[in-house]
Amino acid sequence: MDFYDDEDIDDMAVKMYVAAIMDVGQSSSYNLVLKEVEGTRHLAMSIGIAEAQSIAVYLERVSLPRPLAHDITVNLLRQLECNVKHIVIEELRQGYFISSIVCEKDGNMFSLDARTSDAVAIALRVSAPIYAKERVLFELNGRPAIKHHRELNELSDEEINKEIERAVEKEDYERAQMLKRELDSRHSAE
Repeated sequence: MDFYDDEDIDDMAVKMYVAAIMDVGQSSSYNLVLKEVEGTRHLAMSIGIAEAQSIAVYLERVSLPRPLAHDITVNLLRQLECNVKHIVIEELRQGYFISSIVCEKDGNMFSLDARTSDAVAIALRVSAPIYAKERVLFELNGRPAIKHHRELNELSDEEINKEIERAVEKEDYERAQMLKRELDSRHSAE
């Protein structure tokens, strides 16, 4: 269990929603598609049939006679008076999404490592926001989002320099490097 600073959810995390669950066909897997709330980028991932059914049951408001594993998890968290604040898709590592369920109990924030499909199923049940780190979206979609969803070409050099400073302060060197490349490309064209 890692302790989690609430400041980690900032302009570097992008709010997402469940856009679709799609049957892949003859295999026993499904694709879960998450999309930006205020944008066009998306994340698609392969998930198992149990997780797909759990998410679909919740989204379609199907009433079951007995609770599913994600329902039991949520009930357990409630009994322990632990609140799920949000989930975060932290990174893409060797083709797998690495996610955290960020919780609060007695004023203390902590995160639990989770498979993304499980984290999404739990987040939906407690109406917790789903976030993806900007670097994950950038890696998969190739387009960064800047605070307030302004395009890079709309930012002045000064604004990009401020964004670089913020990224370095937060030790997000990948973002700082991407912004620096944008700045350099402007000046090499002159």
